[in-house]
Amino acid sequence: MNAAEPMVALAVERTFAADPEAVFDWITDGNNLMTARLVLRVRRTRDGEGYVWGKGARREVLAVGAWFREDIVECDRPYRYGYQIVQSFPPMRHLGGLITVTPVDGGGSRARWECSFDLPPTSGGSFVARLTKGMFASTFNQIFDAAKRQLG
Repeated sequence: MNAAEPMVALAVERTFAADPEAVFDWITDGNNLMTARLVLRVRRTRDGEGYVWGKGARREVLAVGAWFREDIVECDRPYRYGYQIVQSFPPMRHLGGLITVTPVDGGGSRARWECSFDLPPTSGGSFVARLTKGMFASTFNQIFDAAKRQLG
C-alpha cells in the first residue's frame, strides 16, 4: 500500500426523482442513518450552525461492533456535506467523508457518498479492511435505498 493511498476507499451513488434540497435534507438528517440494519443509535451531541445537522454539529453513532464520534466539517446545502470521524472503536484513521448532491437533467438528483480511512496494523490487515469496506458500503447502500423509497 502506498502511503498516499487509503487502506479503504469507497463510493456509493444513487439517482433520485426528488430535487436536491429534499435529497440533501433526508440524507444529512442523522436520524436517517438508523435505516441501516447495523446502525443502532445516532445521538447529536452538538448542534450545527443554521441547521441542527449542519457544520459544527457533532454526532455519535453506535453500530453493531463499532462506535463513531463524527464532526460535521462542511455543509453547503443542498450540494455538499462533509464529516470527519474524530474518534472510533475500533480505532481508525478517518480521512474524511463527503456526500454530494447534484441536479440531473430532466429533474431529480444524483447523490454520491464517499469516504476513506486507514486501519491500524494491529486490526487484522487487508482481510479486515475488505470486511470493513463491505460493511460501510452495505450501510451506505441501505441508507440510500431507504431515501429512495421515501423520495422516489
